[in-house]
Amino acid sequence: MIGIDNSSILKKISETMFWFGFFFLTLAFFYNRTIVSSLITTNYFRNLLYGAAFFFVARILTSQKYTTTQIIFTIITIPIGVIVWNISQDRRLFILVLAIIACKDIAMSKIIRNNFILVLIFLLGIVSLALMHKIPNLLYYRPDGTIRRAYGINYPTDFSAYISFLYISWCLIRREKFNIIDFFIGILLALFIHIRIDANLDTYIIFLTSFCFYLFNKFSEKISFKFLKKISTFSFIISTVIILFLSYSYNINSSFFRLLNTALSNRLYLGNLSLHSYPFNIFGQFVDQLGLGGISGYYNNWSINAYFFIDSSYLRLLIMYGLSSFIIVFYIYFKLSQIFNTKNDYFLCLAIILVCIHGIVAQYLIEPSYNVLPLLLFANYDFNNEIYRKKDGLIKRILTIIK
Repeated sequence: MIGIDNSSILKKISETMFWFGFFFLTLAFFYNRTIVSSLITTNYFRNLLYGAAFFFVARILTSQKYTTTQIIFTIITIPIGVIVWNISQDRRLFILVLAIIACKDIAMSKIIRNNFILVLIFLLGIVSLALMHKIPNLLYYRPDGTIRRAYGINYPTDFSAYISFLYISWCLIRREKFNIIDFFIGILLALFIHIRIDANLDTYIIFLTSFCFYLFNKFSEKISFKFLKKISTFSFIISTVIILFLSYSYNINSSFFRLLNTALSNRLYLGNLSLHSYPFNIFGQFVDQLGLGGISGYYNNWSINAYFFIDSSYLRLLIMYGLSSFIIVFYIYFKLSQIFNTKNDYFLCLAIILVCIHGIVAQYLIEPSYNVLPLLLFANYDFNNEIYRKKDGLIKRILTIIK
């Protein structure tokens, strides 16, 4: 008689539950960024998130034992997530920590790869619908007449951010196999964003990503990565300090700040306004925002309703989600950097730095359909660090010659 391994079956069922939740989570946040969400009155975003939460809870209840640190994280973050959700009317923190807990022992490489595949499929689908005129392809105009295209997404920069994060994920998938072709893919994507969308942040981020990954791979045996470890560890706090200092210090009478504010599309002024209008508190607050994205923003009468939107991820965390949420997200990024540093994974260290830089200006730091890194906190590290092995091999060869 052939025995049945019940633990193996339960493990497979538990992991399947996770991937169902992962699919619903990614689809929910992607759908919420598309023009389709503005055209349909049914709250599919909420329903999809409930579906994701259901499968994540099922995964947590059927997964392997959690460590003491992971249990403490769960006990602290879940109640805070619920309170912040209730006060700020935003579910992002709650669903993020639930997803992180459900990711326990799931392979990091699978999370990155599957996120890349899902978002790429969704993005190609929505762009195709926009180009075929099945859904609106909103066009925005700069004062100088430059046209910015949204391609079925709510706003041009929402679209360009998807390209940036997809390219970062692609670089993490390629890792030590990253070559000159991958480099030029990045250059072409950056040029496309600059010409068709005129999104400076994502143009620069993709340029920076392509150059850094190529140089680190090409000259891995000659580069000391100690500085990269230190920067990745404190990139979250450094980025927070930068945007807080610039926003608090913004002065319309200063030519430097006027020039910088123009380069950042008025974000310093809006950051300064938000900091003076909404004091920090522990569990956040509801912030009534009115942006340009979606059907409502596109057709809004701006002579009656004033534009107000908080773009920076760090300002959003502090103002909308509260100090408790900021500390949680800081812990997530700090702990991730420690994990990657311990593993000598310079690719993931670099990804943390790039994502944190992006968050200074943009709002996607804790949004799973864009940024998959927070989900790796409890995941299983399954990469082979080829660069570290190359450096280690070089050192051993030098020592052998000396001996």
